[in-house]
Amino acid sequence: MDVFRQFRSPAAFVDFAKGESDMPTYRRSSRTKGNREFTGTSSWEEATRLAHGWQEGARRFAQQSAKLTPKGRKPRRTTAMREVGPGVLSMGNYLTGHPQPYVTLQETNRPRTGKGKVVRFLVNIAASSKVNSSVIERRGAAITALVSTLERAGRRCEVVAVSRAYEGASSIEYRITLKSSQEKVNLPSIAFALAHPSMLRRLVFSARECEGKEIRDKVGIGKGDGYGIPTDIKEIESGTIYLSAMRGRDAQWKSETAATAWIGSELKAQGIELK
Repeated sequence: MDVFRQFRSPAAFVDFAKGESDMPTYRRSSRTKGNREFTGTSSWEEATRLAHGWQEGARRFAQQSAKLTPKGRKPRRTTAMREVGPGVLSMGNYLTGHPQPYVTLQETNRPRTGKGKVVRFLVNIAASSKVNSSVIERRGAAITALVSTLERAGRRCEVVAVSRAYEGASSIEYRITLKSSQEKVNLPSIAFALAHPSMLRRLVFSARECEGKEIRDKVGIGKGDGYGIPTDIKEIESGTIYLSAMRGRDAQWKSETAATAWIGSELKAQGIELK
């Protein structure tokens, strides 16, 4: 028995995680008070507030990303429309009665919206209970910095979070689109989803608690401290940057230096070098 759910936005997933469950509250790990070292929050209420935007994390991650400056960022040429000259008359605008029929070219450092190669991320946010909160945050910060740097370099990024738990022949899998290729980076939202332990250990746990009793029993949800065994995704679309489930033995997340080196290697794979 398998359950697969796809959410088009973080907000849609949060709404689902807030749903009704027939599990007794005292058995729901998502509602356990205290336990900040494991979940990063002291209560379910605190976690759901942060789920709408982790501002403190976003500020710290923005500072980290700002230190990563891609080489060769050349000014791009864009058009500015004007009601009258100077400029070039756009016949298309003129003939359709556009109020600004004249266009001029100007220089900007911003990448063109909707242009450039699309880089797709599939980030497995599942983690074993032995993975420290600091490791989850360090990995999430590195991924967030990588996405921000790629966007500044003119790459469009699509970011999807995935969490899959199984036991025996049954599984529960969620996929959450955190950012489409056409959207700007919403740093507070992505920071929480990728780097805050409460995303998994309160929000995802709560979503699993909202599933029917039959599937919960098959996957082991609520049996002791069990919430299913974290597992990786087998079928990955070619060209996708896939981040596997965390099990505490990934060397690149052991230190800030190692995480920064990982960012550099991923940027280089995309043809981007740092200054």
